[in-house]
Amino acid sequence: MKDEGIKKESEKIQELISEKSEDTFILDAKGKQFSSEEFSEFLKKRQEATFIIGGPDGIDEKVKKKAKLISLSSMTFTHEMCRLFLLEQIYRGVMIEKGRKYHK
Repeated sequence: MKDEGIKKESEKIQELISEKSEDTFILDAKGKQFSSEEFSEFLKKRQEATFIIGGPDGIDEKVKKKAKLISLSSMTFTHEMCRLFLLEQIYRGVMIEKGRKYHK
């Protein structure tokens, strides 16, 4: 999403959060952190998942209450870098599940 400010962005995000909010996860520095192995198990338990990465202003607190928070790190990254890190962790998680050597 183009940077439109937290209010407009929050309205759009709320529209995207499905009724099955148990499958929707917001990336937030205060969310639950996983090891790569734990994240692999987390992914294995789901048929699908929606990950939401906020823009430069973060995500409105009202939106955060509608989904579970997970964290890639307690550090702050740009939302563009978070996309890359999340994609790599998803790939790593799948490789761990399949017993492939990518992880080590």
